[in-house]
Amino acid sequence: MTAALFAFIAITLFMIHEFEEIILVCPWIAKNKSDPKFANEIFISGRKHYPSAENIAVAVLEEFVLASLILLAGILFRVPELVLAITLGHTFHLFSHISQAITYRTWVPGSLTAALTLPLLVMAIMGFCFAQTLSWMLLLMLTVLIFPLQLVNLRFIHQQTDKVEKFLHS
Repeated sequence: MTAALFAFIAITLFMIHEFEEIILVCPWIAKNKSDPKFANEIFISGRKHYPSAENIAVAVLEEFVLASLILLAGILFRVPELVLAITLGHTFHLFSHISQAITYRTWVPGSLTAALTLPLLVMAIMGFCFAQTLSWMLLLMLTVLIFPLQLVNLRFIHQQTDKVEKFLHS
């Protein structure tokens, strides 16, 4: 499997998952914010970061553009480890949604597409790893670098929530 095909599969599965969040996070919060059972659920406890579907869509757009640029760099500069590293970050993200569903014993936003896309992503990762000659040390270094940067970027996006909401609705 080429890096370009793998990147296409990875970003497509990422966006399918993100569409579930865009569409369902706000209704989920509205329905469950008063239920003490969900007080520590990631979307309920962080609901100030999700004031509207439009705001979530802007955040996803930023993540999509950033991920696409990193994937493109990996393809153009022939660094398959970079393509795989950012995909592993997304894969780890899916586990958080699955663990939320297990913890709360119910569907939470993102858990359905996490469960559906995770096996496909794992199969794509395996196919990519078998088809590519990878430097495992470089992959480890890039993964250790990129995953925290993805988390820092998410925090940055959350810090921009009020500004984005004001821009969207003023």
